[in-house]
Amino acid sequence: MSLRKRGGDGNPDDLTTRRHGDRLSWGHLMHGVKAKSPCLGRIRSLVPCRLLIILSVLLGVCFMYVRTNSVLWVDPVRPDSTVTSETFSTIAPDAPLKHILYFTPYWDGKDYHFGTGQEPFLQANCPVNRCFATIDRGHLPTLADFDAFLVHAHYDHIRVSEFRNISTWRQPHHRFVLLAMESPDYGSPRIPARPFELDYREGTVDPFDDFFHWTMSYRWDSDLPRPYGWFQDRQSTEFYPSLPKSWKPYDEAEFLRWLPRQPPAFRQLARRPQKVAWVVSNCNAASGRDDYVRELQKYIPVDVFGRCSGTPCDQPYNSIQVDNCTVRVREDYKFYLGFENTFCNDYATEKFFGRVGNNLVVTMGQANYSRLAPPHSHLDVRDFPSPRALAERLRYLDQNDTAYLSYFWWHAHYRVYPAHLAQKPREEHFSRSMCKLCERLHAPEAERAAPTYSDLQTWWTEPSECGKQQRAVTASWKFDP
Repeated sequence: MSLRKRGGDGNPDDLTTRRHGDRLSWGHLMHGVKAKSPCLGRIRSLVPCRLLIILSVLLGVCFMYVRTNSVLWVDPVRPDSTVTSETFSTIAPDAPLKHILYFTPYWDGKDYHFGTGQEPFLQANCPVNRCFATIDRGHLPTLADFDAFLVHAHYDHIRVSEFRNISTWRQPHHRFVLLAMESPDYGSPRIPARPFELDYREGTVDPFDDFFHWTMSYRWDSDLPRPYGWFQDRQSTEFYPSLPKSWKPYDEAEFLRWLPRQPPAFRQLARRPQKVAWVVSNCNAASGRDDYVRELQKYIPVDVFGRCSGTPCDQPYNSIQVDNCTVRVREDYKFYLGFENTFCNDYATEKFFGRVGNNLVVTMGQANYSRLAPPHSHLDVRDFPSPRALAERLRYLDQNDTAYLSYFWWHAHYRVYPAHLAQKPREEHFSRSMCKLCERLHAPEAERAAPTYSDLQTWWTEPSECGKQQRAVTASWKFDP
């Protein structure tokens, strides 16, 4: 029996069947099914229906059991759909669109892993969504017609020659935005790289002094903060990333009362078979993390994944897709080494925020984690005199489920963005900074000339204080001979 569209003088939208050369209407076919089915139409016996109901209930219970006991624990409390913005001013729903041009690529993502058009602003639930992003410089009649220009601060992408004739079309309402997601010590010690400077103008003046109006970076003092992650009180409905004025203290008695009420999958976090994992793609980083891991491996097994190991991942590190290493770490490992490649203020990346929801993360970096995260939510190498001492603590927690799970007490009070790397594209949470950009473009002052960064290098390098703590921290490490 096959189904096809009715042709000839019949209803072209009426589905028909062909059986032994006879044509039956779709309605006749369904009438026959109803007549013959024990559960539809005339019911000759209730037994088949009862069996179907019982089987459905049993399957549902089994499905819930599997979901509940999976180590892929998902935070049961979802963010509130109601959001607020302290600086948001209501604009008309038909307000003119503000046009944003991606002036340079962002790594391998020409659309900055956000998207083009107005749709990304709508999908991100931006409080102000009347913006249009594009990589097409010809989308508007002239460059002067755009409102904002995003420039990625990496030496592979900034070409000063592209800015030579900018004075011929730059307008007072323009906003040039510098996006910097790597620390000053990584890859590009200058913004831009100095070799291009002399190609732009004679002398030693940085071509981007008095050039950028706003900054967008992982640093919290940026005009448009774009952190790799953040914690938020479950009672808060604030849309944009923010740091709490204070954290709720860890209370062991409260945790012990809270723990029995958690689903079985939560306890499974402490029963994962493997101990310590590290995913690394930047080999021999300036932070000295490679030496630390080699010493740590003398006292506890550390499985290494990524480009710097013999177990590469199936996706490049900067891909927005979820790689198999991330999934494996989430499912099988209790601890994760969230070691940054450089020591710089505020530089806490997805190595921490993307794992802390489901792995107990050991941090290494110069970020003030007590400011960025609740107490008793991670381990810090700075709190241990040696890799050996850290290994002893990890072995203890590996053998004590309640002590291990206590590091996840904060789930009762906070949620973390991103929830975890294996749940959604890595850079989805970055959309908040694009929403903020759109909002600021619609603010009344956006129509007026804005001040620029007169000394961009000083702003970028001095507050970061890269390496300030590194020498003291690494000198305190006691490596056994």
